[in-house]
Amino acid sequence: MKSYIPYILSFSAMLATSCNNEDPNGIIQPDIEVTPTPDPTPEQHAAVSFSSILQEEISSTRAGANTRASKALDKDFVVYGYKIKTDNSSQIVFNGYNVKYSDNSSETSEDNSHGFSYVGGTSINNIKQEIKYWDYSANEYRYWGYVTNGNNIIPSDNGLTLTVTGLQLGITEQSDYYISYLKTVPKGDFGKVVQMEFIRPYAKVRVMVYSGEKLEAPQDGNEGDAIELTDISFGPNVEEPKIVKSATINVTYPLSDKNSESYSIVSQTESYLGKFEFKGFDASIAGSGKVLKLTSENCASNTAAVAYPKDAEESNKDNQTFYYVLPTGTDFTAPDYKFSVNVDGDTEPKTAIVPSAYMHWKPNYQYTYIFKVLEGGLLFVDANITEWQSGGSTSDQWTNW
Repeated sequence: MKSYIPYILSFSAMLATSCNNEDPNGIIQPDIEVTPTPDPTPEQHAAVSFSSILQEEISSTRAGANTRASKALDKDFVVYGYKIKTDNSSQIVFNGYNVKYSDNSSETSEDNSHGFSYVGGTSINNIKQEIKYWDYSANEYRYWGYVTNGNNIIPSDNGLTLTVTGLQLGITEQSDYYISYLKTVPKGDFGKVVQMEFIRPYAKVRVMVYSGEKLEAPQDGNEGDAIELTDISFGPNVEEPKIVKSATINVTYPLSDKNSESYSIVSQTESYLGKFEFKGFDASIAGSGKVLKLTSENCASNTAAVAYPKDAEESNKDNQTFYYVLPTGTDFTAPDYKFSVNVDGDTEPKTAIVPSAYMHWKPNYQYTYIFKVLEGGLLFVDANITEWQSGGSTSDQWTNW
């Protein structure tokens, strides 16, 4: 038996050695060398891809919550994109890339999402466009862009500023102009589709009027009550009122802070409009043009009559209820505005003042100024300010007074 002792001792030593990796729970862990996982290569990163929407609002009454809505904007656009590094320095990634839209092409290439693709095209700086991948070591990305059918939007400073030219005050929407909000993508959203949110770089303004007294409806041959308004105007309450008719606007996008884009009017023509002028399509008074008639129908509970721009056409009146105006600029100091109207042929107009706080016009917003005609005068009731809503007809109801 003595001759087997060395082998038993040797086997015991092997067992002792193999138990060196035993954890506190008595489970033996194998000797495995762990190899660190290498950082992913660019080819393993997700490609940057885009989609786009046009931002609007579909409900705007205080009786119910405002509802933001969006619809696909199936248009080509130009995009700028910057990568913000861990030391807060920035590096341009998309330098004026042309992003093209094509029907029924979604997911047909690595960069294509929702029908938008940029690989293989040529940028506005005449650079061949290559696929871009998310850099997961970055802090965030910032994107913005624009849509144009001409040369009315000009980028500078590597896209940090977009100069919008040719905007005109009037009653026709200028549908060739779209700019985007600043799109900030935090690290947690890397790899997701970048949805560009476009807006119109201008605003729209209108007025609505209703009677403070109950108006009787027609019945039994009686024509019913009516109030006729003429010489309707709305403009700055200053000695020399001026509303800019055309201007050049700079839209600036920040890289180093959490602020959003800002707007400034950098040049304007010497052509001004002194005031907005309005009319109605209900009747005619000799020498005064068309009038706006307030009746029991358009001044029912929580409704008001739309005052149409003076150049609106009756055949297209439901699409011409607004003046399209230039934004006032981020640092603009607005004056008070005065609404003036002659009631039932009075020789002296009735007036109401709208405080300057209501007279800042932001891009992609619409402003409805609501007035009430009283026996002894005119009252400014409220300003209904919402994001853009398509259309605008006489059937609008406002439950905010």
